[in-house]
Amino acid sequence: MQVGFGNLGGVLSGYTYTWKDAPNYHRGHAILIGLLSMSTVLCVFMRWWCGQENKRRDAKDAVNGQKRVWGKKEMMAESGKGDLAGFFRYTL
Repeated sequence: MQVGFGNLGGVLSGYTYTWKDAPNYHRGHAILIGLLSMSTVLCVFMRWWCGQENKRRDAKDAVNGQKRVWGKKEMMAESGKGDLAGFFRYTL
């Protein structure tokens, strides 16, 4: 998602850095700083959320305080669920 929206910067720059704002381009720089700040906040939030989700899944899988070991057959049976599969953990 980060890279996809980042690629839209080329389209956006044509509308934010106009000849009317030359030579300092205050409006374009302000928009860019705002978008970069929003991106940073979203990245920090997503890292936190993925960590919390991994902890929740680990706690759900824990049996008598021990980490569950997923067998190949179990993993194959749940592989169609994608990231909702019980063995799936987000990478941080």
